[in-house]
Amino acid sequence: MSEPSGRAGRTPAGGRPSGTLYGGGMHFPPIPGQVRAATFPLTAFGRRGYQPSEVRRLLAALAETLTVLQDELAMVRTDNERLKVHLRQWQSRNSSGRHRAERR
Repeated sequence: MSEPSGRAGRTPAGGRPSGTLYGGGMHFPPIPGQVRAATFPLTAFGRRGYQPSEVRRLLAALAETLTVLQDELAMVRTDNERLKVHLRQWQSRNSSGRHRAERR
């Protein structure tokens, strides 16, 4: 997951990158547990804001999506490694025979 444009990754006045998005407490790429545990301050009385229950529902859906994507990525990486091994074996078998034929 790439970082969205914004303040993430920039160096603040202190000289060290914060590693968080917009000065928040969540590091990127986030893990599902961080999304589930995310909290937002409530707005002051009389100001507009988001319904906390809606924010929690969105965060739960995002965390579930992240879980599924991380599981799929792990499977793809495993499959990729398996294919690399088979490709190397195939290349070794076929390159040996070709070199013998070229030497004749």
